Amino acid sequence: MTKFSFLASFIFLVLIQCNQKSPDFDLLIVNGTIYDGTGSAPYLADLGIKGDRIIRITDLSKSSAVKKIDASGLIISPGFIDMHTHLEAIMELPLAESLVRQGVTFALGGPDGGSPWPISTYLDSLSKTGIGVNIGYLIGHNTICKG
Repeated sequence: MTKFSFLASFIFLVLIQCNQKSPDFDLLIVNGTIYDGTGSAPYLADLGIKGDRIIRITDLSKSSAVKKIDASGLIISPGFIDMHTHLEAIMELPLAESLVRQGVTFALGGPDGGSPWPISTYLDSLSKTGIGVNIGYLIGHNTICKG
């Protein structure tokens, strides 16, 4: 191979790479029935996500994505809040799969008068462990009375 043909091949490969368009989204969820949490009627649409943000909700059939999920016959909705959760097992089951599989993205623990103490130390340990849902805690009246 001559120097010229090598250089021409190299330039050709670089130009091909430069002309390739990066995907519009990291994730496309298409053909889903969207319940947007506002109380308005559900509607069919696609949802485009980049990073950890929803960028667009509309017909995205001409868009590209790194990953695509067909949600035909399924519901797309904001995460649910569980306001009365017993999170005692969160350290043993940090992925909280029983909540996540139901669409719960925030759980409030300590609803019946008991809570971890000291709360900041406990929350720091959960943060280091990494958990599957966002959580908050009520400071239990029984915990305060004991302290």
